[in-house]
Amino acid sequence: MNLILKNVLLTTACFLTSAALCQGNKVGAMELLVNPYSNSAAWAGANVAGVEGLNAVHLNIAGLTSVNGTELTFDRITGLGSFGIRSNNLGFAQKIGEKNTIAVTGMTTSSRNEETVNPIGQSLITTSHYSNLNIGFARQFSNSVSTGINVKYISQTAFNIRGSGIAFDAGVQYVAGKNNQFKIGATVKNIGPDLRFGEKGSFFVLGNTPDSLQGLAAEMPALFSVGGSYEFKMQRRREVTVAAATSLTPFYKNQFKLGFHYKKKLEIMHLNAMVGYVYENLSLDFYTHGSIPNLNGTGLTAGFSINIVDSNDQNKLGLHYAYRQTRLFAGMHSFGLKFQLE
Repeated sequence: MNLILKNVLLTTACFLTSAALCQGNKVGAMELLVNPYSNSAAWAGANVAGVEGLNAVHLNIAGLTSVNGTELTFDRITGLGSFGIRSNNLGFAQKIGEKNTIAVTGMTTSSRNEETVNPIGQSLITTSHYSNLNIGFARQFSNSVSTGINVKYISQTAFNIRGSGIAFDAGVQYVAGKNNQFKIGATVKNIGPDLRFGEKGSFFVLGNTPDSLQGLAAEMPALFSVGGSYEFKMQRRREVTVAAATSLTPFYKNQFKLGFHYKKKLEIMHLNAMVGYVYENLSLDFYTHGSIPNLNGTGLTAGFSINIVDSNDQNKLGLHYAYRQTRLFAGMHSFGLKFQLE
């Protein structure tokens, strides 16, 4: 295999499309597994049970019911070393009546990698572009139960090959306790028909030579997550939340997530610190076994946020930062901005 083909395969596998193809599992749209929201990513995405606001579009769409009025978010991801990953996510959510909430979000991601391919200094530059559009709806059926559904359209362009597809998410959250401190949640994600790639009318699967793979398609990275959380109310307007979740998928190794969230309420702002850990068993050689490691983030996560509040202690402006450790590259940094309107 020459150096050019190696770069093409690695760039495709590292982050966004079909790392599993190299092992014979035809799965695409791996970018759908990346959490674009800084606030929830900071504590490992463990809060499947209690996630709130637009963060719920990724973790558990049922949590969208917590939106009051109008919510706007913008998040940006950078990192993964020399692959130059840049991802932007924009979200809008609106409360409709007392029980229903809708959301529209869009995420665009690009990567650029430049490598020297011969002794005279000629370089190969590979670029890829990925985007997905989400339309979500959630309803609070009672003080204890909320559910939601999300539909997403996926579009990808890499190495002059284009692909598109559609997928669905569904989720439920249950709240219990005198102060709603105990929560359980579950969600299924990325359920839909195959993602198909094509160029000039022929379908290809990314990550392999098109001559031998015409007419093939890649499955969506289906995912099931379930988790729980408990919130501890403390003196001096402090809160500590502990959350745990597990994510199961047939295409890569199952993950176990543990997260901690600390909040200190001041007169005009809330100060938050988050830390978490994502565990998956990488003892097996993923080049010779069916399941592959999740390249999007495993290991330590951490971050903080500052929320400006009004006289009723309601969030109006939020600033977020998160760092996610990755197994194979230099980690990911996320920056987020949130506006809450009446």
